Amino acid sequence: SSTRRNNGNVCSKINNLILTLNLFPTIPRTTNEHELMSQTLSTRLFLVLLIIIMTILLLYTSLVNITNTVIVKTPTVEKYLELYSKFPETLSCPCSAISISYGKFFLMDYTLHQVCSSDFVNDEWINYLTTHINFVWYLWNRFDFRLISGETFRGIKILCELLETTISQSLNQFYSDEYISGFLLPSGLLESQTKAFLAQFRTSTTNSFLVSLSLVRDTVQTNAVFSAKVTNYELYYHSNHVHMDPNTYNSCYCSLSSACIIQSSIYDDNSHKLKVFTVPGMYAGCYIIESLLASTFECFYNETCITRLRSFYQSNQTLQITPLNSSLPSLYSVNSTMQEMVNNLMIEEWNAIINYSNYFGECNPIQCTYSYQTRNDVIYIVTTLIGLVGGLITTLKIIVPRFIRIIRRRKVETNTGAPSLPLREQFTNFYEKFNLFPSIPPTTNEHELRNQKISTRLFVILLVLIMTILLLYTSLTNITRTVVIEKPTVETYLNLYSKYPQTLTCPCSTISINYGDILSIQYSFHQVCTSDFIRQDWISFLNFFNSPLYAHFKDFLLMGPQVFQGLRSFCLTIKAIIDNNMDKFYKNQYISAYVIPLNLFQSEVSLLNNQFRTSLIADYLLSLSLIHETTDGNALQSVQMTNYELYKRGDAISVRPSTYDNCSCTYSSSCLIQSAFYNYTNHTITFSVPGINVGCYFTEALLLSNLQCFYSKTCVNHLKSLYTWMGDIEISQIDALFPSLYTVNSSVQELINQLMIEEWNLNIMYNQYYSECSPLRCTYSYQARNDAIYIITTLVGLIGGLITILKIVVPRFVALFRRYVLKRSQVNPEVSIIGN
Repeated sequence: SSTRRNNGNVCSKINNLILTLNLFPTIPRTTNEHELMSQTLSTRLFLVLLIIIMTILLLYTSLVNITNTVIVKTPTVEKYLELYSKFPETLSCPCSAISISYGKFFLMDYTLHQVCSSDFVNDEWINYLTTHINFVWYLWNRFDFRLISGETFRGIKILCELLETTISQSLNQFYSDEYISGFLLPSGLLESQTKAFLAQFRTSTTNSFLVSLSLVRDTVQTNAVFSAKVTNYELYYHSNHVHMDPNTYNSCYCSLSSACIIQSSIYDDNSHKLKVFTVPGMYAGCYIIESLLASTFECFYNETCITRLRSFYQSNQTLQITPLNSSLPSLYSVNSTMQEMVNNLMIEEWNAIINYSNYFGECNPIQCTYSYQTRNDVIYIVTTLIGLVGGLITTLKIIVPRFIRIIRRRKVETNTGAPSLPLREQFTNFYEKFNLFPSIPPTTNEHELRNQKISTRLFVILLVLIMTILLLYTSLTNITRTVVIEKPTVETYLNLYSKYPQTLTCPCSTISINYGDILSIQYSFHQVCTSDFIRQDWISFLNFFNSPLYAHFKDFLLMGPQVFQGLRSFCLTIKAIIDNNMDKFYKNQYISAYVIPLNLFQSEVSLLNNQFRTSLIADYLLSLSLIHETTDGNALQSVQMTNYELYKRGDAISVRPSTYDNCSCTYSSSCLIQSAFYNYTNHTITFSVPGINVGCYFTEALLLSNLQCFYSKTCVNHLKSLYTWMGDIEISQIDALFPSLYTVNSSVQELINQLMIEEWNLNIMYNQYYSECSPLRCTYSYQARNDAIYIITTLVGLIGGLITILKIVVPRFVALFRRYVLKRSQVNPEVSIIGN
């Protein structure tokens, strides 16, 4: 019962405390019931509002999800991998070096087809094939494998070495190229990107090699270079002159195509027309390299076939030859042609090795950041509430009592109906009684009361004055306002850039972008490249060797096929070169850390396009010049004897340089005259072909020719009429009215100097660039004045501290000042001594 009584007393005391609690007592304490009730109501409203607001703040800070960002300084590769396994979506590690040479973290190994390391490319085997045959006898049968076997395997050896050199040089270039990455990439993404680059490297290296090989092959065919093995043309005598006729392989003329081939065989030593052994997979043709590319190695996988083949060579030499191993894993079959293998650089396997630790070390991230969703901890919640409660109490203490007083005053006036004093008298009474610094207990000292009133008035004046100054300052001052736009669209960016070009910045999430993703280039060729004049049936129509006539060596009858083969070769080779280089160009990286404005982007891309075209033209002309200079420098014999004439002198064949208008091919390969048709009996000119020249080499003469005849229907028809034994063929002339960069009289060299291109069309894809750049946010800043909300929150934030400072300073200042003034105003009496 005593415990119950004690509990009852405690409850009673708490109840009394709640009922009598007064946080807003007057000084001195009032006995007015109305005032006491106002103070009690103010206390209760104050506590209710304080509890409600603090509860709301507590719930908000406790339950709201926040993004917690963590920074890890100088991470190791092990730490990075650990963090990536936990926070793959948010982990970000900026590289201190954004460009890294591939060679510092990437190694590529490769394996060539086994033939390149076999006995068949050794000098012993090649010497064996070339030193144990009767060359003089075998000149009578160009199809005999023994005639070309040594050169065939020397060609295999050269191709293997050339491919090895090409791949090695391309790899060295690839290793020196820069891998661009602003942020550290995870190993999986780095591996996938590097494999993509490897595929690009293989494609571009292969295409470059094949285009270069094709350029050489086409030039050799166009110039009709004579093979010493007599595989493309045969020598014969006519009226003590030496002439050449094109060989045929299965009704295919070497004058029309370098790809004519026939199965290669061994022929009987006594009857050179009787086949005794057909070499499986091997072919003979106009040029050894052409027949080699069409051949397979199936015989050389078979030891029986090799033994059988060696039995036809006149040698007792013992030479150990190991067949190719058909059981080895290979991309190619036993029946794969050399061309199929060369199309893949004869590579069996590529092995890419990525050293992620080296990549990490080169990237060298100074720090990594990652973020995760969580709730505020207890310390944060407590410190936040403590930081807010002081200002909240001060604000409520100012507002609540006045709010209650106003409400209750109106209520009293309404209930009593008592007349209110005039407003002026109310203000005068309030002004006389207003005291913010009453003493406790209340003083009756006039001096002290005067100090309190002066302090109150000075306090109010200073508070109003300072708040006015702050109001004016925050209202009128210009500030730099920064705005962040999350995930802006390209339309938003362009709109912002039109308004804030100086301050708008949008960091790219991807800083390196393939050219192919942001631009495309189309081009159109000169009409001749799509005309009837490069059709194979037109070139075959011009084949003089279907004619029974004997032609002068400068006759268009002889050079006609080469003219159009040359044009065809230029068109096809240039297209392949442009496409190959364009493919490599598209894979180059455009680097931009921030979104580039449209006008600047267009200028940069146009400049890149111009540089690409200039470089492409320069590289092609250099390659073409190198081949021409090499051909001329080696004085390679043209089968049409356009550079050197073969003639019979006694039992020997002698050589003398051809001349064109007193210009000798010994001194210059650019000697030329206008091409014409000649009377086959007296060698007088019957028709000069407008614009077409003949010279030491067909390509040199073609480059200095123009196509004016082929713009004229009359000229084309007259040209056709001179081939009476060939019947007729439908050929349309080139359209002279078609819009063109070139004139009718433009030389082929002028066309070649522009890659025979009529028009380049550059398509700049800014929207695609923006999408690839993919800015996560844009920021811009501008000058503005503070808005009303900012002004109010600033003043509210300052007023509490300002009031506290003024309450401390003002009363003390007034007291000291008045004490000093009173001392100065006191009069000290003067004492005078008057002498008697």
